[in-house]
Amino acid sequence: MAPACVLVDRFVNFVDDPVLATLTHLGLVGEEEETDGGAWKEAPNWDETPSWEAITKGIATYLQSMKPDPQVFAPPTVSSLSLVRPPLSSDPVLEFGRQLDSAFIAAAENNLVALYAGPYRPASSSEGCYLVYDACTNTVSTIPGIPYSASYFSVGNGTIIMADAHQDPGTFILAELLKLRSTPHQAKLCLWFQKAQSWVEKVVRLPTEVCPPKHMFDAHMAFSFDGKLFWVDLLHGLLIYDLKYPADGHPDFCFVQLPCGHSINTTSNPDHQLRPQEFRSMACVAGTIKFVNIDGYLQASKPVNQLTLTTWTLDMDDLSHRWTQETKLCLGDLLADETFLSSDLTKMKPMYPVLSTQEHDVVYLVVGGVKAVGNHRVKRAQHLLSVNTRRSKVVSSTSYQEDIWPQLFASDFNLYLQGSKHYQVIPAAS
Repeated sequence: MAPACVLVDRFVNFVDDPVLATLTHLGLVGEEEETDGGAWKEAPNWDETPSWEAITKGIATYLQSMKPDPQVFAPPTVSSLSLVRPPLSSDPVLEFGRQLDSAFIAAAENNLVALYAGPYRPASSSEGCYLVYDACTNTVSTIPGIPYSASYFSVGNGTIIMADAHQDPGTFILAELLKLRSTPHQAKLCLWFQKAQSWVEKVVRLPTEVCPPKHMFDAHMAFSFDGKLFWVDLLHGLLIYDLKYPADGHPDFCFVQLPCGHSINTTSNPDHQLRPQEFRSMACVAGTIKFVNIDGYLQASKPVNQLTLTTWTLDMDDLSHRWTQETKLCLGDLLADETFLSSDLTKMKPMYPVLSTQEHDVVYLVVGGVKAVGNHRVKRAQHLLSVNTRRSKVVSSTSYQEDIWPQLFASDFNLYLQGSKHYQVIPAAS
């Protein structure tokens, strides 16, 4: 049975075709065949230096010819996506793409996964592009990066990909939000419409709640729901932009604060090193926006068994956007279950909660890693737990010797691979 969602590593490696590599190693395929007639035995003799436009087009062609290789596991085992490089080409322009060795997953929704190719990031001077992986067709397409401007900088982890409900099935919208350096209350909303194959840019006004001196908004995550775009500052709240409303006569954004008592003011210390992903998260879970928090996590003197894991739901139908507490789980009760945990791990704080995208009562937690013992720091194996918050129970666990966070996120792209020859799910070890 396919899992409702999977936990995915955001790092995507570009790998050589394993079949071709094996055949070459065994001598069943010669170098001449592998390199398409030995075109790369000598350095290419350029009739003229290719233009930057030609190089960019060549890189895009190269990236689009890569074959996705999703490795899907039932959580809490971590799934991954890798991209298999094409064989060497006789066209040297296409081979400029071979200098890229990896990508980073920026956003995912349903069958769609958006990636940054190589060093590209929005609002940076690094050249590059986006990749979009479609699990329905198991293919990759490219989107040109947003034209660089020194006047803007990224809002944070703010990439959103969503299906375009107004166009043909399979079409999508990619969104980015960039802040204006000179005017804190203004930003630029960048939307890529797949149907039109172009970026549309709009200068927008931000709510006062997210502008200095009140707050410096930093998006830790972003997603879409019901035609709306959500950028989440886990210390403060949500920025919401409704694509369904016409531009005239409607405010650009609305702001929703976190549940009462959960906002954390950092304006007095702008260089703070607080990483809210360690103890809280947010996601759209089967059509409901949820917030999860480890209460008491920042209180160093508070024993682990007195911490609580609390989930909240946001009522989007209420004009006041009211939060309602849904579940509250004492971690002491959870860690008393030693079915999956050794006794030394029960004294370590669970971290990095991740909400399932499809199961309302499931949260994933990391326990273990580096622990202070006297004046020394001892590395322990990390355990990734699947927890049912309503039943106060550890459902399953997987251990890792290497660090598995902070590059994990939940996705249900696996559901769109079913029936495909590329789909294979391996049950999680318990």
